[in-house]
Amino acid sequence: MAEEKRYNKLKTESKKLKNTLLMMAYRTETAMYNLMNECYKNNSNDGRMLLKEIVTTDADFIPDY
Repeated sequence: MAEEKRYNKLKTESKKLKNTLLMMAYRTETAMYNLMNECYKNNSNDGRMLLKEIVTTDADFIPDY
């Protein structure tokens, strides 16, 4: 690739921020998974998949004035 089009590596600070956000997201997912354990009997089999579907599904929010 040409020098100006070459992929630039992230700076160390950017990597640390990205890794921190990924860790926070994983910990949040784990906490939600553990909360579902009480209410959802199949949590051990497909709890994380259910959470992924909930988070990635489009939703329409209509404010209640």
